[in-house]
Amino acid sequence: MYVTQYPVRLRVCAIANDDWGETSLTKIRGVETLVVKVSKDLSEVSKALITVHELSHCLDWRDEHVEEARSNDHGSGFGLAYAKVWKLL
Repeated sequence: MYVTQYPVRLRVCAIANDDWGETSLTKIRGVETLVVKVSKDLSEVSKALITVHELSHCLDWRDEHVEEARSNDHGSGFGLAYAKVWKLL
């Protein structure tokens, strides 16, 4: 089992700029939470693939200040997290 640094909330909703998915750190009722948004306009298969991708970001997420300074959010840590999520499936 893999644990994220923060609780995760998944939302299927409209996303600005025609993005397929995004992950952000937000306070919900005073609790730092990773919010994963997946575009409602995608096919069911695409939603599943984007969810895997965004959950991988959740596993790889570091302290907020470190996240802001990262130049590449698809580095080796993300690659390992991505492999872990696929292994669970």
